[in-house]
Amino acid sequence: MSTAPAAATADAFDNTWCEVDAGDFWLITDASETEARQMVRTLQAFRPVAARYLPGRANPADPPLTVMVFDGRRDFRRAIGTSVVGFLVPSLDENLMVVGPDPNAFAPWDSLLHEYVHYLLRTRLDVNLPSWYDEGLSGMLSSARLEDGRVVVGELPTEALRHGIDESRLSLAEVLEAEDVWDWRRERTRGFYDWSRLLVHRLALGHLDGREDWRAGMERYLADDAPSLPAALGQTAQGMARELERYLRDPVTVAHAATPPPETALPYRCLDASEIVERVALAVLHHNPRDAARRIEARLEADPDNAGLWRTLSLAREAADDSEGALAAARQARTLAPEDPATAVRLAGALAMGCITRASEACSARWREAVPLLRGALARAPRRQDAVFLLGLAYLYSGRAGDALNYLRIAHRRQPWAAHVNFYLGESYRLIGDSRARAHLEQARQWSPTGLWRTLAEAGLRELPPNP
Repeated sequence: MSTAPAAATADAFDNTWCEVDAGDFWLITDASETEARQMVRTLQAFRPVAARYLPGRANPADPPLTVMVFDGRRDFRRAIGTSVVGFLVPSLDENLMVVGPDPNAFAPWDSLLHEYVHYLLRTRLDVNLPSWYDEGLSGMLSSARLEDGRVVVGELPTEALRHGIDESRLSLAEVLEAEDVWDWRRERTRGFYDWSRLLVHRLALGHLDGREDWRAGMERYLADDAPSLPAALGQTAQGMARELERYLRDPVTVAHAATPPPETALPYRCLDASEIVERVALAVLHHNPRDAARRIEARLEADPDNAGLWRTLSLAREAADDSEGALAAARQARTLAPEDPATAVRLAGALAMGCITRASEACSARWREAVPLLRGALARAPRRQDAVFLLGLAYLYSGRAGDALNYLRIAHRRQPWAAHVNFYLGESYRLIGDSRARAHLEQARQWSPTGLWRTLAEAGLRELPPNP
């Protein structure tokens, strides 16, 4: 009897995954060690160049980053279950960046650098991050090319951009006003990305060949000191669109000297079987939670006392809207590792599931159970920001908005752009009659990646007295 070749049954969970500790981030990949180290060197050389284009101030409280890079396109598609080529999952205690091969990439490291810029933008303070700017800067910098000790920034696929903009029939004004493009049809979504990339390119580099310098106006707008980008630039959206059409004929590129990464042998190790299932499941559960849960459950048959697997299974079941399954897995993780702050925080999170948008006696009991778990976690790990945030929620939902503020303000310093953090901080201020509620609820509405937080923020804003 013949057997199928290995490539026909390739599966990301069965591959060998190894980790490079780069100091300020971890890279985990099933690519070769040579490729893994090259990716690390690329990110290390790219970051100081990208920093030249980042708005606002650096956030010293930024959580660590883990980068998961899938080597095989087919493996990535099977594991994720969608056609995306990369995404960022921000968190209060670990940012997770997941990247797969992109057959349509314009530059060699396009997907990797694109998602890395999304991450870098979330390390900044004092800035407004409209969708067009977030995607535009990520697109502009993702084509950066390392060569001969330089990082070349600004190369554009001009014909592809022109075609995408024309085919979308999308106006620049619509791009500037867009908040959520996930439900747009494909042509309009592509037009949004292409317009955004071209606009940020002109804002950041256009002055280098004598065009009007738009950077100061852009900075005023991103700092929330101007009502709109056209107003900040003294332009109209139509006038800006005409300028961008002209600019696309001859865009600017610039070369920056690259700071070579230190010549040190960074630690490299390969993960064991349970670690592989846990890390790959964490990477895919946001898009494919049921398959992630299935793979963890299969691994638990061989490693039933692994608290990390049970904790990740709880997250996967939660992502699949299985609240009871998530709670059961979290309780098992806690039983296996009662001294581990991570299992306490996961159990508190599972208790909170389903009680975020409704009040009941059962939910009150869950919040009461969560409080000592979170206080114990913080006693063992005072820097766990997810415990800080959840404890703020527990106090808020227990009718103690003033106590909640002490914790939610700390979480806000870690993620000042996060819609859910701004919403709960705004709600706490609203409940004690503090005028700072409006600013945070408006930020939650503007920065929401989904309709949920926008809807909740708008409901909170309607409860506020009108502006004087």
